[in-house]
Amino acid sequence: MRKSIYLFFIFSIALSYNSIAQQSESFSYLALGDSYTKGEGVCDTCSFPKQLTAAIEEGFNKKVKLNVIAETGWTTSNLKNTLEYADLGDNNDLVTLMIGVNNQYQGLSYSKFKREFPKIIDQAIAAAQGNPRKVIVLSIPDYAYTPSTYGADNQKKVTKDIDKYNEWISFITNKRGAYYFNITDLTRLGIADPTLVAKDGLHISKKAHERFADKLYPTARKILKYEN
Repeated sequence: MRKSIYLFFIFSIALSYNSIAQQSESFSYLALGDSYTKGEGVCDTCSFPKQLTAAIEEGFNKKVKLNVIAETGWTTSNLKNTLEYADLGDNNDLVTLMIGVNNQYQGLSYSKFKREFPKIIDQAIAAAQGNPRKVIVLSIPDYAYTPSTYGADNQKKVTKDIDKYNEWISFITNKRGAYYFNITDLTRLGIADPTLVAKDGLHISKKAHERFADKLYPTARKILKYEN
């Protein structure tokens, strides 16, 4: 009898310790993309992944391990090839993905984008414990509403192309069962509200990144509350 009580006591302590250990662990957040994920044109802590990380840490009182895999100018090919060799792990609590604008910007084949984007979102899902409901995909921004392009001969074509790219992104995202967020509408306010554009006249400002993070936070919180 005493032995049974002792074993039960030890088992209870072990469970309690394991629960405390789990609660003290940090979240892992993987952000995939290009210059807009990297935060080109804004301060080091101003990008939407950094601002979203800060909001999560404050909201949960828990640290977040942020891993950003994104570079200025990256296309779907660049990101896909990098992810094939990168050590992403398969246990990320949250993954965000925004890619494709440079395919359009560089005048690359749309058909190639259509082939590569599904492979990238599959890579993102695999890195998110194989769970598409841990993945948030963002639409790509419309740079036609920045000083760099507004009023140019190709402005209308850029907007039309961006819509076509986003239709495919939305379709594949919904098909995979991940979350899709339209941030393109916000980027189309860049001429009406210049504070949404970075000083380089092309990328988005800290204010726009903040609005991205604010838009993503409720869903990120819903995803992470099951990990807490």
